Amino acid sequence: MTDKRMENKVVIVTGGANGIGAATAKLLASQGAKVAIFDVKEAANVVKEIQTNDSEALYISCDISDETAVKAAFAKVVEHYGKLDGLFNNAAIPGTTKMLDAVTETEFMEVININLKGAFFCMREAIPYFRQNGKGAIVNTSSVSGLCGTGGMYPYHASKGAIGIITKNAAVDYVKDNIRVNAVCPACVDTAMVDAYGEIPSADVDQWIKDNQPMPRKAAPLEIANAVLFLLSDEASFITGVDLPVDGGFMAR
Repeated sequence: MTDKRMENKVVIVTGGANGIGAATAKLLASQGAKVAIFDVKEAANVVKEIQTNDSEALYISCDISDETAVKAAFAKVVEHYGKLDGLFNNAAIPGTTKMLDAVTETEFMEVININLKGAFFCMREAIPYFRQNGKGAIVNTSSVSGLCGTGGMYPYHASKGAIGIITKNAAVDYVKDNIRVNAVCPACVDTAMVDAYGEIPSADVDQWIKDNQPMPRKAAPLEIANAVLFLLSDEASFITGVDLPVDGGFMAR
């Protein structure tokens, strides 16, 4: 009997070229999953690392805000692996840190198109394949920014708040199809995305964490990946519709 928690499961990871997505793709593969990575960035190094460890991985260049590209990418995964068991909807951008009255429509919609519309396209495309498979699991990356107001980054907050609601809606609607839908809600994670805030000096981010978070540090990507692994695995078989904070106690204040 195998002790690998994702043995023979096929999972798509969006935004898997680096950060939380890459850490999750490698962890899922180490637990027996066959992983398909979607990203607009090259992910050959992640795939190579997975394959070096005698696991299976596939990279597909995909802009998840493009409906046609998403359909084609999902079809390619199922053609390659024969089925689909899980989806980690992780691809996102931080967007502008401006105050609300300074945000342009272009800045707002750039974030919504990737973070929200992209996640919607992927969820919608996954569901028919899960029905064919008899079950499935989706984990969306939301954020503590989708659970409470922390100031600034209005497009990002809007996208992550909406992710939480569509997670709950889908959990209710598709439980009859044996499809579970949950979300992880990280606080600041030690990734290039946090560094991309740009307008906020890194020292200020570190100080903000110390002032506002009981565990006064950024999370490691693997710490988020461990939560995703659990929610995608059969160990979470009675969990759906949950926004799980992985946040160093931020939401417990």
